[in-house]
Amino acid sequence: MTDFDTKRLLDLAQRGDAPAAEALLQRHRERLKRMVGLFLDPRVRQRVDPSDIVQETLLVAARRLPELDAEPAGGFYPWLREMARERILDAHRKHVRAGKRSVIREDPIGRLASSESTARLADLLVDRKDSPSRQAEAAERKAELRRALDEMDEPGRELLLMRYVEQMKVREIAGILAVSEAAAKSRLGRALARLSEILLRRRNNSHEKFPDDER
Repeated sequence: MTDFDTKRLLDLAQRGDAPAAEALLQRHRERLKRMVGLFLDPRVRQRVDPSDIVQETLLVAARRLPELDAEPAGGFYPWLREMARERILDAHRKHVRAGKRSVIREDPIGRLASSESTARLADLLVDRKDSPSRQAEAAERKAELRRALDEMDEPGRELLLMRYVEQMKVREIAGILAVSEAAAKSRLGRALARLSEILLRRRNNSHEKFPDDER
């Protein structure tokens, strides 16, 4: 869905057009589902279905749509994502950290990323190979990447998850971080550079190549 479609549907939804509101929210359902799957702790997933978190997020968003005077400053999807993030952390506090003091800003969502999410990120950062020998080489490189990702700081790892696994645009990431697109691109570049530094150290002067990020 283009930015124009989002703005058009949002405008109609704010005028009380229920089908437009439904269409707007449903078009983001799969993205939210992918995001919740990335960050929902496996221990919580045993008790809470990710689809329930997505549905709750969309219901809350539907109630809040009339309150919006315009598209949220950071973009519509980042606005939805933040609501889903709050519900993920609520579920984590309820089922994992019950009785412990936890404030959203003190508990970065990156800390909740599942091992499956880093495995998916490693898969996306390594070129796919066709021959068995090259597949074995790719598998080894993915394992190296997973170990390197585990060494990264949480903000840097979350940036890479947002960009490559959630497939978010730089503009959307900038909205979430409340920075300019140039600043968001710079942070992504630093995260990739840090990952390369870790790999360089771990692989004795060998270097992992990553795609340039111009979008």
